[in-house]
Amino acid sequence: MSNEIYVGTKFETVFVKRQAPTDPQIATLVKWCRKFHELGLSPIYGAGSAGNLSVRTPRGFVITRTASFFERIAEQDFVEVLSVHAERRQVYVAGNHEPSSETQMHMALYRARADVNAILHAHSDTILANAARLGLPITEREMPYGTPELGEEAVRAAGKGDFFVLRNHGFVAVGPTVEEAGQHVLDVLQRLPK
Repeated sequence: MSNEIYVGTKFETVFVKRQAPTDPQIATLVKWCRKFHELGLSPIYGAGSAGNLSVRTPRGFVITRTASFFERIAEQDFVEVLSVHAERRQVYVAGNHEPSSETQMHMALYRARADVNAILHAHSDTILANAARLGLPITEREMPYGTPELGEEAVRAAGKGDFFVLRNHGFVAVGPTVEEAGQHVLDVLQRLPK
């Protein structure tokens, strides 16, 4: 994992509506957050669990809040991102919390891939160490977390695939549903050396 120190979000959160989203897909995100915790894919770094999960909605996408703890995450810990203005470093949301620091990467992937409705990003030193051997796509360059530049690298690495690695950072699985994106993660875990 990168040696970069987490300092929170790198954008201004603009609250359009101070109310937790109620999308029915949030229950599935909660399930996978807890599964990632059980599998050791969301290590705790002090302010919360490392990783973020999202699902597309008609108005944007729902994502885990920043500084959430996956083992005890609840439906009110999600935020709906309505729009992202990278040049102004502003994210417009409906919810009670700041969205994940990786919101800009999620937005970049949703904009680039109409076929993607779910994005799961987490951390595994074992996956990173074995990525090349397993033939997993890896971003060309290491970029600071939470930046539009990381989003651009992610879009290039994703291509048309469903799983890729952010160099010295973590992994990302995408899919048409949260369940299918989660299955991509489980498939990669099965391929790791025992």
